[in-house]
Amino acid sequence: RRRVNGAYAFALFWFNLWGDTSWGSKWTGAGYERLKATKVRVSASAATADGATVTVSYTLAADGTKTRIPCQTIYSIRASGDIVVTNECRLHPDLPPPARIGCSLTVGGGFG
Repeated sequence: RRRVNGAYAFALFWFNLWGDTSWGSKWTGAGYERLKATKVRVSASAATADGATVTVSYTLAADGTKTRIPCQTIYSIRASGDIVVTNECRLHPDLPPPARIGCSLTVGGGFG
């Protein structure tokens, strides 16, 4: 029987003692791969000569977990045609940091 030494032995000891402590297992445990937008609320400002603002408030939630991440995305549409997107999500301190939270914006060809 061969004896395992060094860093590999320590890694095996750690895994057997604490279990899988990788970020992937923490993200799965928090339900990050199942997050869906819930409680979506949309409001818009009146258009002015400078442009308009659309605010979307929502909560990212994963069924079967206590994970709830309140978020707000603000779309500032400027008279110049520029669109500035500001996104803020507030994670509870007990949640692992996300790998990324992204968004996708598609603008129709007639915009501008």
